[in-house]
Amino acid sequence: MWSTIDGDRRELTWYLREVVEEGHGDLRDLMKSDARRKHAMLPPVVAAYRGCYEGVNDDGASYSLTKETAATFPSLMRYRMDEQTPILLTRQLIRGTCFLVDDRGEDEIVDLWASADIDVAEVEYLSEAVTA
Repeated sequence: MWSTIDGDRRELTWYLREVVEEGHGDLRDLMKSDARRKHAMLPPVVAAYRGCYEGVNDDGASYSLTKETAATFPSLMRYRMDEQTPILLTRQLIRGTCFLVDDRGEDEIVDLWASADIDVAEVEYLSEAVTA
């Protein structure tokens, strides 16, 4: 479900967060079996990266476990914003509040609470959007 929606996922994020917080679901239910196995092997705190634009879409829930993959996102046509400043965020995410999406080869990790509770550890300005 997650990877079939591109763009603004805020409403879906809020809904899923509410479902989990109210005890009606489990983050593991959002992962396929391969993703559940990979998730179980992650350390308790994991570095995650988000390629985005300063002050525009830097509060999203989707990250990549791979810095190089995340750095390409501002250059993708579906996300490109020519008049904005591309950045690469690094955050430390807590495994227990995340789920993995591995069906697009992006090493995607989603933290439904990321925009509210987790500080950015590092902001790297990308001089130009990186291409794959």
